[in-house]
Amino acid sequence: MQRVTTQSLTISAAVANAVCLSQTPSGAGAMLVNGANTSGGVYTAPTNPRYLNIVTAADEHLKTFTITGTDRNGQPMVYSTVGASSATTTVYPVSFQTITSVTVDAATTGAITMGFAAQGSTGWIPLDQHSSPTIGIGIELSTSANLTFTMQSTYDDVQAKGFQEWDAYAIASAVVTGTASAAHTITHVARAIRFLVNPWSGGTATFTVIEKAP
Repeated sequence: MQRVTTQSLTISAAVANAVCLSQTPSGAGAMLVNGANTSGGVYTAPTNPRYLNIVTAADEHLKTFTITGTDRNGQPMVYSTVGASSATTTVYPVSFQTITSVTVDAATTGAITMGFAAQGSTGWIPLDQHSSPTIGIGIELSTSANLTFTMQSTYDDVQAKGFQEWDAYAIASAVVTGTASAAHTITHVARAIRFLVNPWSGGTATFTVIEKAP
């Protein structure tokens, strides 16, 4: 017998202010979740969750931002990170389905804007450790798709209680990567794999993983 897992990933153009419109907190506390993809103070991701980005207008590396919401599976998720050390846009590889709260631990030096990037990944796909180590991988891109995909693997237990997607140490594949539909046969020793899309300009990628019994 074989196990077949299929996941599709549709990305869209980045929206820098999807979560929080530009604001300059005057002290520690809650920021307004009032961005372009919010309603009633709650951000909801479009289609697939995208990677988070924070736009800083100044050096904020001594400030800690804490984002609370849910992950792609509807489970509670809390992520904390320090700001960038310059005026820049920083992408964080975390995928929120919803965001209900954003806080900062001190007044910021400049304006802060928060949204999502034009990149993201599928959820982690656990591999059967009792199956054959040889697996088939198919990647089908939609017509006129313009994107780059890369398979990532991890040795971490993605099914452990309390696991968060960013906890895993992700190893990029030098083989399963490209810009066109493809099929690969690989030998794995990892515990899970996922597929990253970055950069993206258009289209959808569908990933199929086939595991065979030993």
